[in-house]
Amino acid sequence: MNKIVRNKIPDIIKESGRTCKYRKIRGKERVTALVNKIVEEAEEVLDAYENGTVGEFREEMADLYEVFKETLKHTSSDYGDVLSAGLLKNLDKGDFSDGIFLEKIGK
Repeated sequence: MNKIVRNKIPDIIKESGRTCKYRKIRGKERVTALVNKIVEEAEEVLDAYENGTVGEFREEMADLYEVFKETLKHTSSDYGDVLSAGLLKNLDKGDFSDGIFLEKIGK
């Protein structure tokens, strides 16, 4: 496995009659694990959107949101910082509201 999981997962595994080995991580290792979890959850969001139900999509979006919030707690950013950076980027490069899908850039 070697990935960060929700706090109750080891207990859920034990209650199912299986065993697991885990440790608590901190610092840079924790942030790296959280960022890797963001990538994993984003892939699951895409899969749920393309192949799952509305409920599965919502669950995966909730997972992504939880990991995003936890990552902010362990970095020098907070939600307001991210919102401000997003607003500045929107002013500079626009947002995604027009649905522009770039297919190719020529020489």
